[in-house]
Amino acid sequence: LLNFVPTRPIREIATEYVDAFCALYEPNAYMDRVYHYYLKVGEPRWQKYLKPADAKAKLPSWTDVRALGIVVWRQGIKRDTRGRFWRYMAGIARKNPSQLEQFLVVLAHNEHFMEYRSVVTMEIEGQLKTLPPELPPATADVKELQPV
Repeated sequence: LLNFVPTRPIREIATEYVDAFCALYEPNAYMDRVYHYYLKVGEPRWQKYLKPADAKAKLPSWTDVRALGIVVWRQGIKRDTRGRFWRYMAGIARKNPSQLEQFLVVLAHNEHFMEYRSVVTMEIEGQLKTLPPELPPATADVKELQPV
């Protein structure tokens, strides 16, 4: 579970880690961070060099369409993120349209993170169950601390 000898109880450290990990990738909080980032970021510099000004747009691949459908279904319809999802989509489209595609890609990443949250939680909880019971913190004998 740990690759060092902790000064605090292992269960406490593991619980804090799981709580932090789950909070970091909680769908609403994640979407808030992504939205605020993509409101501030400028147009990607690399696109200017890869796409000639007269390049024709091409249709997205089936994989891209399917991924977009999954993100829209899960984050824009199924989950409690739906209002936030559509509000943020409109906000990025209006305020920073050059970043809309990348915004959606990063939202799609959270589908993986949400699954990984469950895996991390289950694995750490399983490892904690195999640990022996923790001993109470050592208490110093009062007589040893008094001056002679």
